[in-house]
Amino acid sequence: MRPASAGPANEVWIANAGRQVTVADLGNQSVVTNIPTPSVPSAAVSAGIVFTPDGTTAFEAIQFFSPDSSGNNGALLIFDAVNRKVISTLPLKNRPTALLMAPDGLTAYLLSDSGQLTYYDVLSGTADLTVSTYQPGLDTGYPGPSSSVFIHPDGTQLLWNVGVLLTAFDLNTRQTTQ
Repeated sequence: MRPASAGPANEVWIANAGRQVTVADLGNQSVVTNIPTPSVPSAAVSAGIVFTPDGTTAFEAIQFFSPDSSGNNGALLIFDAVNRKVISTLPLKNRPTALLMAPDGLTAYLLSDSGQLTYYDVLSGTADLTVSTYQPGLDTGYPGPSSSVFIHPDGTQLLWNVGVLLTAFDLNTRQTTQ
C-alpha cells in the first residue's frame, strides 16, 4: 500500500508479472490506472514493491526467468508514484528475490537467493552491488524466497531464518551475526 500521506488512503499497487503495475483504490473498489513497464522482458516476475515513507517514490524489483543479452538477471524499476510513471530502470546482475525499504527511506535493499545484497541509495540513484550476505565457511546467507526477510525498525539489521536459525545481517558493518 502506498503511504496515505501522499495519496489516497486506500491506494494499492499490484505487480503484474513484470509487464505493468496496476494501481487500485480499495475504497472505491476500482482500478485507477495501469502503469506500463516496457523495459521489462515478458519472462519476468516481481520480487516486490516498496515506497519511500512519504509515498512519492516507488520501487519494484523484477527477476528475469533467464538472463538478458547483457547478462542481467533482474531490474530495479523506480517510479514517480505521484504521477504514476516509471522514471528509471537499473539493470541487476543478481536475480532479486526480496526488496525492503529502510525506515528512513534513504536506502532500498535487494536480496538475491545467491546471497548477494544490493544497497540502492535513493538520493543519489546509485547502487552498491558488492555486498554478500554469505561469510566464508558460514551457510547463513539469505536463502531466497523460502525465507521471509524483515528490516529492524531502527534500520540497522536485516533478519531472516535459515532452517530453525534466525540470522541477523548488520547493515552498517555488512556482516552476518547470530
